[in-house]
Amino acid sequence: MLRCEETAVFPDEARRRGSVLYRTLIPPGLRDQLKALTGPLFICTSLYGVPWELLYDDEEFWGLRYAIGKRIMMSRPLTMAGAAALRSRPRALVVGSDPRGDLPIVHSEVERICETLERFADIGCVSGKLASFDEVTAYLREGFDLIHY
Repeated sequence: MLRCEETAVFPDEARRRGSVLYRTLIPPGLRDQLKALTGPLFICTSLYGVPWELLYDDEEFWGLRYAIGKRIMMSRPLTMAGAAALRSRPRALVVGSDPRGDLPIVHSEVERICETLERFADIGCVSGKLASFDEVTAYLREGFDLIHY
């Protein structure tokens, strides 16, 4: 759905699919409590790759309703490729995406975040048309201590 051209039915289709995800993943007894929540939502789950921001609760998409944080819980330990090199400063990657060019705030937000973080960390930044899947994936292979997207 997100990899095709935008059409007039896109908003309705996004709501329909988001509603299916919501009804499938969120138990009925928890729905009213979640709708009443006004602060950030931190999701701890073993489900990897779920687009929680796209869940639609018949009123709003979760990505608009909540500031969402995610933590993947695993039943097996992670295998490490090797010890990470110790650096004098942490490395941070800031990703700002606006593929259609209709989010003017993204550019200034990325600049503010980079300016704030550069006091504490070495910054990698990818934004605008450069924030393609391939480019961001290449950056991720470099290893960062903090990623903001």
